[in-house]
Amino acid sequence: MPELNEEDHTIDLKFLINPGRKMTVRYINFTGNDRTRTTVLRREMRQLESEVYRVSKVDRSRIRLQRLNYLTSVDIKTVPVEGRDDLLDLEVTVAERFSGNFQIGLGFSATQGVILNLGVTHDNIFGTGKTVSFTFDNSQSSERYGFRYLNPYYTANGVSRGFRFTYTATDAAELNVSDYLIDRTSLSMDYGIPVSEFNTFTVEFGIEQNNILTTPGTPDEVIEFIIANSEEYDENTDPADVTGAKYNTLFSTISFSKDTRNRRVFADTGSLNSVSFEVDAGDLDFYKLRYQHRTAFPTIFNTTYNFRSRVGYGDSYAETTELPFFERFYAGGVRSVRAYERNSLGPLDSNGNPYGGTLQVILSSELLIPLEAIASSETFRLGVYFDAGNVFDGVDTFDAAELRGSVGISAKWFSVVGPLEFSLGYPVNDQPGDDIRNFQFALGASF
Repeated sequence: MPELNEEDHTIDLKFLINPGRKMTVRYINFTGNDRTRTTVLRREMRQLESEVYRVSKVDRSRIRLQRLNYLTSVDIKTVPVEGRDDLLDLEVTVAERFSGNFQIGLGFSATQGVILNLGVTHDNIFGTGKTVSFTFDNSQSSERYGFRYLNPYYTANGVSRGFRFTYTATDAAELNVSDYLIDRTSLSMDYGIPVSEFNTFTVEFGIEQNNILTTPGTPDEVIEFIIANSEEYDENTDPADVTGAKYNTLFSTISFSKDTRNRRVFADTGSLNSVSFEVDAGDLDFYKLRYQHRTAFPTIFNTTYNFRSRVGYGDSYAETTELPFFERFYAGGVRSVRAYERNSLGPLDSNGNPYGGTLQVILSSELLIPLEAIASSETFRLGVYFDAGNVFDGVDTFDAAELRGSVGISAKWFSVVGPLEFSLGYPVNDQPGDDIRNFQFALGASF
């Protein structure tokens, strides 16, 4: 109601608010979940039955459901209760993605040659929301067996527990790095502890065995590391007598993440920040620190801008002389700096092959464009990107001028066999000796 003040020629406005009756949610009903148990969806709801209706809680419930890998869309509607002006129901309609698949395939990669893969993965086994996967991959560079089990609600308040077993036999030279053979076996357990709606603390601990075999092409750096960090050899050992080494370690990793993204696949709002610290002890003593950032926000014409950054650093402690050669960071390839050959950037060994670094810096800026004419925007995006990054042999050797850059286009497809990414790119500041790979693709790339 306006009130005129004639003395100073002003008007005061008074708002009279008549608050209505608070609405209470009577029932929350779910439809469309033919494979997923209702209890699995209900535990993600922040708006509960018999509570006062809050728009903010309903919105957060929608986002939590959207973030489940086995759902493609979520719609929540309010339905008035007949004869009551203080009650309403929520109708939650979901569309499910096929969450289980059996994979058997034969493919080809420029860096790994012919690839045979076999796997059974289910992100929502028996509709419980638990993940179980068995994988086998065989290529020119490696042979890998893996098992993973994850219960996202080991406790009712959202503490997760998982187990992981992997065995990998790798010919490192076939991965475009220093020449050696390594068999890695690891077994671990992890717990994820939510400390708030967006923040999670994770701890993982396990055991790992690494069997190293040298080859005629093994570089001096690897030989010198084995001599200095193995009880089988001493400073008087002839490098020609070094055939390999076996290292057993216990490892633990603690990490903290804040995730406000509206979904894990093709997020268009929110950000992810995570930091982790891994410590290994036993035959080798070293640590690795990693930081990751991702942010996404919508732009014009239903496009999404993504920015990603990744920094990693590792070093040894106690009697270990340096970060083990098989734990070093690499850059180049579809998962880091596109348009450069996989793992090709950074320091080289005495034979001229990529040796990796102890410091990694990766930056990526990308505009994602949905193309409904080709596939659903929930499963396919075309992108225009700019990448930059490199690895360095220590913090003191970091030089921003040495960051390699590239521009290009990408296609990201969340297919029934897993996420696929293709890129066609061109380097913008390559140097003589850089290994260029304009077209690249990867199965299992992170979106």
